[in-house]
Amino acid sequence: MKLVSFSIANYRSITTAYRLPIRNSVILIGPNNEGKSNILRALVTSLEVLSNLGRMRIYKGRLRDSALAREIYDWSKDYPISLQEKKPDGESIFNLEFELTSTEIAEFIKEVGSSLNGTLPIQLSMGLKPPGFKVVKKGPGGKTLSRKANAIAGFVAKRININYIPAVRTAQSAHQVVQKIVERQLASVELDESVRRNAMRARRSAGGSRRPKGCPVTARFFSTTPFTPTPTNPVGT
Repeated sequence: MKLVSFSIANYRSITTAYRLPIRNSVILIGPNNEGKSNILRALVTSLEVLSNLGRMRIYKGRLRDSALAREIYDWSKDYPISLQEKKPDGESIFNLEFELTSTEIAEFIKEVGSSLNGTLPIQLSMGLKPPGFKVVKKGPGGKTLSRKANAIAGFVAKRININYIPAVRTAQSAHQVVQKIVERQLASVELDESVRRNAMRARRSAGGSRRPKGCPVTARFFSTTPFTPTPTNPVGT
């Protein structure tokens, strides 16, 4: 699944939406304080929300459990300060357009139960209200896709894996980046049935007992001791 365009409105210094084509390599050029960093922050924010949609339910176009989204988006900082008094219920609008391969289109039909012609346009709205999610597909199939928002959200979430590493970062932020990457990888391992079966075989071969109910397989194979970064060793290398 490939992101082919992105636009943002009412996010930090950006109040007007402009469609930004996305290619394999994208270069943002402009004077200081023109919003380049905010475009990148907006893109990271929207992709992080999308990557976590598999854990959230959508009801009438809004996420029912928005606690995680609140950790990613802060209205008091991310909604334009100049508009907060005029529009206390205002929202930042993120538009992302994805292009699917022929294999992914077949998977989309199987998982969602609807066909897909062309690209998959997604719109996120973030504000003080629960975040909004909708498919902004034009034509007769648009309403059908909108009714299947939960299935589409799950489909998209499984296919997004974002690792944002700031160019300028403290030891603490570097540690957080590494921790997120490790947690994501461990979560995928925990859900992999082949890994679970191999872990059980290895434990039985070693004469170990069966794991207690509710105890993650990965807990026996990976250290979870927290790492404290230092100036000379910021990421534990």
